[in-house]
Amino acid sequence: MTSLAYNKLSSNSKAKLNSTLIRLHKAGLTQKDALGLSDKDLRKALGFKGTKTSFNGLKRNIKNLSVGIDKKDALKRKEGLRSLALPKYAKFGFRGKKLSIINKELGKTVGLNIFFDISKDVQTRFGISEKKSWFITRNILKKAKVNFNQLTQIEKIILSYFS
Repeated sequence: MTSLAYNKLSSNSKAKLNSTLIRLHKAGLTQKDALGLSDKDLRKALGFKGTKTSFNGLKRNIKNLSVGIDKKDALKRKEGLRSLALPKYAKFGFRGKKLSIINKELGKTVGLNIFFDISKDVQTRFGISEKKSWFITRNILKKAKVNFNQLTQIEKIILSYFS
């Protein structure tokens, strides 16, 4: 079975994946954790009380959270699902720092790597290519492990994104 690119999914499909993401997040599970649980444990963790057919649909949606044709599409899908979920949290009164915490947690739920978030910030802030931002971010992390005092002021600013 081939998966559709995220931008080709219908709004109904995106909404189903989004509600699955929110359900996992409220249960405190990541996608990997949920897929590793038995059916009985997953039902209990999510508080699921539906039929077997609807449970199978839920499991299928959990698997499809991060499915993409290629890595870039999978990343777009994850970011899209996260940006769909945030307004729903804001609607219930989450603002400012609490909303940014939820944004990070949603990234963990769906499996986004914070490294790519930071490298994207580096790319937009300094106007460089995607691959170059990956290279710079990776080198800053390596250099910081060896000797933090060696870092330049700009590199320290980039490193502060990780906290």
